Amino acid sequence: MEAELSSDERDLLAKITLSTRPDEIFTAEEAQKSTIQIQEHIDRFTAELSKLELPRAEIDFRIKEEKIRVAKLRLEQAKYAQREVTIYWAGDNAAETENIMLDKTTELLIDSELDAWTVCRQVACKNGLELENPWGLVIYDQSLSLLRAVEDHEVVLDIIDSWKTRNITSRQLFFRPETKKYHIFDSPAAYFNELASGVSADWTRSERRVAIRVRFLTEYFRVTPANVPELEQELYIRVGLKKWKKVKCTLNEEGLFYEKSKDKGLVQYASFAHTKFFETVNYDRLFKAPSSAVTAIEEDGETCEYMRAVCFDDRFKQVSWYMAMRMGTFSNQLLINFEHNDRRMKLLKSLQRHGASFTAKTGRRITGYSAFTDRLNEVEINIQRGSDFHLDWSHKTADWFHGKISRAQQQSCLERLGGKNGLFLVRESTTTEGQCVLVVCHKGNILNFLISEQDGGYVVGDSKPFSKMQHMVDALMESTNGLPCKLSTHAPKILSIVLTSLVDDDSPTPGDA
Repeated sequence: MEAELSSDERDLLAKITLSTRPDEIFTAEEAQKSTIQIQEHIDRFTAELSKLELPRAEIDFRIKEEKIRVAKLRLEQAKYAQREVTIYWAGDNAAETENIMLDKTTELLIDSELDAWTVCRQVACKNGLELENPWGLVIYDQSLSLLRAVEDHEVVLDIIDSWKTRNITSRQLFFRPETKKYHIFDSPAAYFNELASGVSADWTRSERRVAIRVRFLTEYFRVTPANVPELEQELYIRVGLKKWKKVKCTLNEEGLFYEKSKDKGLVQYASFAHTKFFETVNYDRLFKAPSSAVTAIEEDGETCEYMRAVCFDDRFKQVSWYMAMRMGTFSNQLLINFEHNDRRMKLLKSLQRHGASFTAKTGRRITGYSAFTDRLNEVEINIQRGSDFHLDWSHKTADWFHGKISRAQQQSCLERLGGKNGLFLVRESTTTEGQCVLVVCHKGNILNFLISEQDGGYVVGDSKPFSKMQHMVDALMESTNGLPCKLSTHAPKILSIVLTSLVDDDSPTPGDA
């Protein structure tokens, strides 16, 4: 659209852009100005844009972008080292939307970068609760009857600052059990039943479960950004404060669309960028929704008489669509959160088995949250860094690197892929800390080769030292280097993630490398 502007118009537009840079308009002190002053700036910005005689749609778009920019700037300026935050505790039994209540409060001094997962463990520690329970934070807006589970990676102070920027005073953070947060990775067919189609009825329940989970993860999370399930259905969209209209709706990777008319085709109702989706409470009673299964839509910087919303015929449909919206909003971060949570929980249980206590109790080796975080960070750093500071550890993110899995898990993983010659994976040794093992299929057998560290590189078989394990794997796909066969296809990491929850015996077998 800018190509249609005259040279004078381009110069004026450039002047507007320069005059609204953060360092020239909003200093740290100016970022604290009142909403009225901010609105005055937006009004001036709008007046300057109007001089360009742009199409109305273009002006509206630029104003919206400016509001988002100012909101982000004010949020950045509001950050500082620590802040006291009130977390409302909904009680152990308040797992349902209707049970949100002010049971008790916890005052915390929160660092500016702390994510929701860590804040939850701080609250649990301060109240003498078990840290490995599935705690979560929930945003609850009493005046608008909205509720949203906070994702583990979201920074708590960023959320609170966004409310202040928009003058939202009715929202609070609640602490409660969130048992369903990662249920999608355990039972994806409960949300998208088409994943179960084609799965053999002759398989055992565990085999069917694995097949469905593998299909879900490979179809949606093996790419970046993650794929979004495509859904299509007749739903009710909100067209007024208490008015609803039934239309054909479609959800895809670009957002939520509805059919305005057969002639005009699909119209976008909501995108995933800068948008959050909320569960609602009593919208059927408060706003005459056709049912109680309603999902509300909030876009950053949006101001209108009422929030956009979608109403479903039943709760099951809402759960499926809401999960797809969540996948569209947070993409691969959901899988990252799931993996991080799983690893941290295992660390917590491991530390507790060794007599560590993370509550206010005394008489044990770790008696406070600070000591716990120090220990957790130490373990995680060692995992990421390895035993040698000079070695390259970039292979930790490779799809063929499966981390610390047992022989039972590696065998199940490779057998499910057919066990063909050259099929391989790399895992951490279960007996030699810091060492890795190359696992290769050959003539129906599963062979384990310890990867040694020599001269600052990785060596296996008769190979020379390689500075990166990826280089070693690439070389073994071209030549055997003393192995019984060349490497061919790797077993994807996702498969071992799926199998982890199905294999109970994680102890190494005799003779494990």
